[in-house]
Amino acid sequence: MVLTTIFCLWAASVWQATVYDTTVVEPREAAARRALIESEIARADALFDRGKYETAVSEYDYVLAGFAGELPRNVEGRLYDRVGFCHVSLALTRTGDPGRLETALDAYHMALDLRTVAAGLRAHFETRSHMADAYMTMSRLNGEAVPVSNAINLLNDGLVILSNADNAELYARGLRALGNAHRRLYELEAEANPIDRALSYYAEALRVAGPVAQPVVHGETLIEIGLTRVLMSEGRYRERELQAAITAFEKALRIFTVEAHPRLHARTHKNMGDTYTQLSSLEPKNRSDRARHQQRVIRYQNKARQSYRIAKSFGFEAEFAAAGTGGSAAAAEPVAESKE
Repeated sequence: MVLTTIFCLWAASVWQATVYDTTVVEPREAAARRALIESEIARADALFDRGKYETAVSEYDYVLAGFAGELPRNVEGRLYDRVGFCHVSLALTRTGDPGRLETALDAYHMALDLRTVAAGLRAHFETRSHMADAYMTMSRLNGEAVPVSNAINLLNDGLVILSNADNAELYARGLRALGNAHRRLYELEAEANPIDRALSYYAEALRVAGPVAQPVVHGETLIEIGLTRVLMSEGRYRERELQAAITAFEKALRIFTVEAHPRLHARTHKNMGDTYTQLSSLEPKNRSDRARHQQRVIRYQNKARQSYRIAKSFGFEAEFAAAGTGGSAAAAEPVAESKE
């Protein structure tokens, strides 16, 4: 009888200990583990947001390796996406290694496997867009057209699954990215009439993202149109295309006011300054046009200085040494997506 009582008491204590472990200890340990993971991710995200990509990618790699199997698929996919972005950004630095782009593409492939369409359409398309950006960066570094074709395929496939009704902003960004890709093919002379395709994609992006509903996307697309016109000015109708570029930049400035979007306002002025500088370098149309041409040059130089003054106050440097110097148009670079 005594032994039975002792055994019952022991069994009850074991049961209580098991219940305590299950209901108190294990949940606390799991919560502490989740808090640790979240703090590590937050540290990496903070470095990423500050542009500390070298340190951020090390932190992301640590989280992905140290907590493998513990991360939700959507979180793991987001981290791989950011790893890819970090490597692309580091490849573009002065001392950057172009080989990082292959590492970035590997990370984006991992992210795409995790960020499926079924799991989240927006996240899936964002990774597709970032991967396309990596291919575009590769083309700018190696001067080849194949990466651009890869980017176009990624974007086309993404737009097939993403309709305008799903997300107008993302859809318009995808159209704009396609325009940038075809503009790059124009630079590489790798496709027949790619500039017409570029302009048609930009026009469709403007239609999808209206100036009221999606002002940032609309304005950034206008900047891309301006940059495209500058690139086209290297052809036959130089002055006409440069004037068309100025018109596009002026429309963008109506959206990007200094109060609402200071950085984009300054970037647009930088582009306008570069364009006015090129206008000021044009030759007179004929002998009788020399006097009027000189007046135009002075006006263009003054406008260039005004735009550069605004741009430099935000850290943007002129494309040319000073207003009035000549030179061909620089290769058009796409506008980085705004974080404003």
